[in-house]
Amino acid sequence: MAAKTRKVRFARINRRRPPGQETLAMRSFAEDLTVLAESHLTQFTQRDPQTANMRTWTAADMSVQADGDFMTGVLGFSSPDQQKLFDSDAWSWVKGETIDLDAATRRTVAPFAIDLRDGQRWVSFAPTASLRPTTFASGLEHALNRAVGAAGLIPTEWEVDLVTSRSEIDLWLLAH
Repeated sequence: MAAKTRKVRFARINRRRPPGQETLAMRSFAEDLTVLAESHLTQFTQRDPQTANMRTWTAADMSVQADGDFMTGVLGFSSPDQQKLFDSDAWSWVKGETIDLDAATRRTVAPFAIDLRDGQRWVSFAPTASLRPTTFASGLEHALNRAVGAAGLIPTEWEVDLVTSRSEIDLWLLAH
């Protein structure tokens, strides 16, 4: 069986001041993302609309590459689940021990990379079976907004917008 490959998707990250907020000198995009990554506050919990279970989302493992132009990381969620261990002595799944877990799996965690240059703000990621492009974009957006509030930074609203224009993606790929 051939190995399954994942498609890479793209989005743009934008920062906006809330309405009525005075204009303040903002840090660069790279500085803001670095502060958020180092804060370890990029985590939030929300109800899964399909199962009503709580999901804990975390953007983690974020590090800036040596040239300072890119950040890589992982975004994913954990949710409560039960796992059944096979009982080899009884040769039975039914008699196997049941373990309650609140964990992530490779289906709920996706790697990403962000172009930190102010004029770029691209994020590329590899969706999974349980972490579709719109779900990823929403999760990263919520994680960033949660961290801004928890860290007490100047209020900005972070938006992660999927890029669906093939020509726009091709232009970015050719440039990089």
